[in-house]
Amino acid sequence: MFQARCTSCGYIETDYDEFGGFSEPEGAVEFVTEVRAWHRSDDWPPSELLCVACQKCAVCGADPCYPHDDGQHVVCEQHEDHDFDKPARPQLRSVPS
Repeated sequence: MFQARCTSCGYIETDYDEFGGFSEPEGAVEFVTEVRAWHRSDDWPPSELLCVACQKCAVCGADPCYPHDDGQHVVCEQHEDHDFDKPARPQLRSVPS
């Protein structure tokens, strides 16, 4: 029997309506993403599978979040148009000499 486990906190989903799990891993992943609003990466097996409590914006850490168009990140409403292919600008600060 297969059940989905959050790759961030380790929570295992045990409530699959009238079932305790699935005979194939794909069924468990499909259920939690479509019915329980978990986020998953597009690869298989998913390198990231996040329960709702662990979904934080990949840019600022805020919640609630939604899947980004790239299929690899979750973002808040403010960062829906964030370009993850563009390198982030380094954070510089002044240091007294």
